[in-house]
Amino acid sequence: AREAANLIALDGALFFTADFGNDGIELGRYDPETNKIELVADIYPGSGDGAPRSLINVNGELWFIANDALQDNKLWKYNFTTETAEEIVYSSENGLFPNLTDLHYFDDKLFFRGFIQGQGNELWILDIPNKTLLDFPEIYPGPAQSSPSGFFNFGDKLYFSASNLGERRELRVYDPQIGEVQLVADINEDG
Repeated sequence: AREAANLIALDGALFFTADFGNDGIELGRYDPETNKIELVADIYPGSGDGAPRSLINVNGELWFIANDALQDNKLWKYNFTTETAEEIVYSSENGLFPNLTDLHYFDDKLFFRGFIQGQGNELWILDIPNKTLLDFPEIYPGPAQSSPSGFFNFGDKLYFSASNLGERRELRVYDPQIGEVQLVADINEDG
């Protein structure tokens, strides 16, 4: 395996993405007890690149974004019991399914930046127990985009940065008690 990236420790092993030669860029695992590296999931069979990314721990499960032969940027998880990668199928309250990036787990929800034509990159929230993509209002409505990033759990809230009018990035907070995103403070108020 070459060019290891996207490392995460889970289930007593180190998972990562790497170029596995004829299998392409796929999901690998390093077992420190055996000192072995192995390909654990060829998501895009053959020489195509599954290119797993945004590997995260969701309640002890390994979730990530990857490509398969049918579509780019699907949501997947690695099943430790069957030792296979499984696509996570979910529904959407508004019928839209965005192009996923930057996964973050918080409060039994998966937060991510998602792209939809006409809306740009906005905040999306997947309710994990119900496997439903919530109809969440855009932070910056219209064809412009808020491009949320830098998700960070602090106390009992989720903080991140997002653009507002004029492409200035501001600090935002998601409070699960009220179920909405708020501006923490206008740090760019003077222009």
